[in-house]
Amino acid sequence: MKTVISPQNWNTNGAIYLNRCLQEVTDAPDVEVDVRRTSFVRPFGTLLIAESLRSFVVNRSERGLTTYLIGEDQIVNSTSNALSYLKYFGFFHFVMLPYGNKPGIAPGSDTYIPITELKFENLIAEAGDVKFQDTIKRKCDRLTEIIVNDDYSQILVSYCFQEIIRNVYEHSRTNYCVIMAQKYSNQVEIAILDTGIGIYESLRSAHGVLDPQHALRYSLLPGVSSALNLEGKDRWANSGFGLYVLSELGKKMGAFEICSSGNILSCYQKHENINTLDYSGTGIRLVISLADAEYFPNILRSIVVQGEENAFERTGIRHSASMSTHGLWG
Repeated sequence: MKTVISPQNWNTNGAIYLNRCLQEVTDAPDVEVDVRRTSFVRPFGTLLIAESLRSFVVNRSERGLTTYLIGEDQIVNSTSNALSYLKYFGFFHFVMLPYGNKPGIAPGSDTYIPITELKFENLIAEAGDVKFQDTIKRKCDRLTEIIVNDDYSQILVSYCFQEIIRNVYEHSRTNYCVIMAQKYSNQVEIAILDTGIGIYESLRSAHGVLDPQHALRYSLLPGVSSALNLEGKDRWANSGFGLYVLSELGKKMGAFEICSSGNILSCYQKHENINTLDYSGTGIRLVISLADAEYFPNILRSIVVQGEENAFERTGIRHSASMSTHGLWG
């Protein structure tokens, strides 16, 4: 008898549910994946589902177990907006199933950035004699221009892309990450996943964190990093403020979620919650309102000033955000 897995809600909660379902059937002889009832997709949920399914399919294939896709003809010929979207931006090829475009083929539009694989070795080669972080900034500017077109929003969104991607490059010990983004009216959701060592492994030797849940919360404090460079004069020098600033922006302007080392922490303006999620790398979801983009430099300054005060009180060391961050408000 075949086991059927049917993801429907492609948001964070739907991804958590699917992840748990996959764990329960990892050794089943035959598993069928049915995506025909998909009604909507969200960037972070979609990436989590994609990574969960890809790992599931590959792991089973290596052990001689088969995973099928239900309703191939219906998917190929579907007029469903959600399924057409999945085919167009490369979801099925990403999870090792040969339908629709491959990742990187779809160019994106003024409302979304499709699944985009980012390899740091390619960016390093592109950089040449230019500093690598400046190449990241140029890449983030180009990504931003796909989905937002006014100056204030571009500064805000590009900054968020830069901090998220730099965090992967500086801490994950991996050469690869995957990103996706969507604009909804006056709001943008940015999602990124890497397959690196995870936050707990990154921090435990340098900071003595107690467990993976402690590591998630600890990583959002100002001045926390496994690669601090407090003496450097470089404007890109790592200061341990990246995840702190991103999480505070999410709380003030939308939402912030981070998953790593088997847990996912969701932060909102007035509450937070934590769930288990079987994912060894790190994923970040940031939702930001563009309505306040004009005031972003002031919002950022307020976050950074508070963070620098907290870092000093916690450690007795004057930790400061990077010069590139300080430069955004003059």
